[in-house]
This record gives sequence, structure tokens and C-alpha cells, in this order.
Amino acid sequence: MDIEYAQIVKMATRNIVNNTGQIPDVPANPRTITQKDFDALKARIAENNLLGMFPLKVFLHEGKYVVLGGNQRLRAAKALKLQFVPCIIAPDDADADTLQEIITLENTHDGEFDWDALANQWDEEKLKKWGVKAANWGFQPEKAERKKGAKRNCIYIEMDDDKPLIIGNVMYTTGDSIDASLLREYLQH
Repeated sequence: MDIEYAQIVKMATRNIVNNTGQIPDVPANPRTITQKDFDALKARIAENNLLGMFPLKVFLHEGKYVVLGGNQRLRAAKALKLQFVPCIIAPDDADADTLQEIITLENTHDGEFDWDALANQWDEEKLKKWGVKAANWGFQPEKAERKKGAKRNCIYIEMDDDKPLIIGNVMYTTGDSIDASLLREYLQH
């Protein structure tokens, strides 16, 4: 199936249901969310209502639109008593394999964050508010700053197990980085 372009439509939330496995050969939504993260999602939607930038992906099945992508956003929208949400409707002739692919792609994120860039160039509180999760938000970029334009000398951390590495008052896990001069400073004390 070749799905070239899709239009975003405004759809009544009462006509949309979460994916509980009701479409033959299409398993239920594989994503979960903690209550804390769900509350944060609701708060983000209530504050900014950016749902228009993140439409739900739905498929018409037995008179209802079943969510392929955006189950948690639908739950949050209904909890907030939103009457309408933006949706992209999958083609009527989409087979189970195509629907499963849409579900998987909607919940898969290629690439990964450059954690050093996030720690040094982005606002930590905003990132937390937007749901970005990091093992530790203790990196202190002001201590690791260098002259403008100078290349950063970072050591990237890779651990053999899930135990964190604690340097000073900061906890690091696999994928984190630390400025080499800051590491030297900690090791010298």
C-alpha cells in the first residue's frame, strides 16, 4: 500500500476509541504510561494544546475510529473533556500488516538525543516539562563551559551494567557525557 499524503481532520472524541485489539490481526496498543507521566501529558495538552501538531492516527472499524497512534493523547484529551482532536485517517483498504506497521512506526523514534547538547544548550526545566527523560538532570553546564568556539573535550560514559557512576554530586549512566576538564577536577580532589 502506498500512502503518499494524508490530511488532518478535526474529529469528535466521542467517535474515537483506544486500540484494545478489536481490529482482527492487529494487537492492542503496546504502549503504557505511568500516572505521573499521564498527568504531565494532560498538563502539557491543557497548557499548550499542541495536539494540532501531533494528530492521532486512526482507522475506521465497525463505525468507530480506532487509534493506531496516540492512545495516551486520546485518553488525556477525553480526561480534559476536549470535544475534538486532530486525526489522520488510515485508508479503508489498509490491511492488518499495514496497520501494525503504522502502530509500530508511530511509537518508534529513530535516532537519539545528543545528551551533551541538551545539557548545555537547552533549558532543563522546559525539557522536563515537555517529557524528556534523562537518568539524571544533574549535569552542571556552567562548570563545564569553555571559551566560545572552542571544541568540547567530553568523555562519553558506557557502563557494563545498569549501575550509575557517581562523580561529585552528579550521577551518570550509559550514554551520558562529562567534560574532561570537569572530570579531572573531580578526580584531583
